[in-house]
Amino acid sequence: MPILFTKSLSSHQECLLRSIVQEIRATSLEELDFFLVYDCYHRNSLLMTLEPMEMSSVAGLLSSLQRIGYIDVKCHGLVSRRISLKTSVDEIDYLLRQMKLSNEC
Repeated sequence: MPILFTKSLSSHQECLLRSIVQEIRATSLEELDFFLVYDCYHRNSLLMTLEPMEMSSVAGLLSSLQRIGYIDVKCHGLVSRRISLKTSVDEIDYLLRQMKLSNEC
């Protein structure tokens, strides 16, 4: 399924997607544990002056990013979710940069 490019990601969706990319780059893992991603999201949201969402709400954000086509979530309950990108880290990184440029216009 191709990625449906959209400028309309919420600030929290964008923060979460950036957190996934950041953790994949930092760990070199193809699949990430939900708690690792949530911890990174929590730190990044504070840096972006966003109020961090609760874990259950972030799980909903994961579902929306999966529907759009950015990520894949292997779900075995909240505790053991595994997250991976549907395309390369570089492609997602490029799309995030494009979104940032679009938002600045």
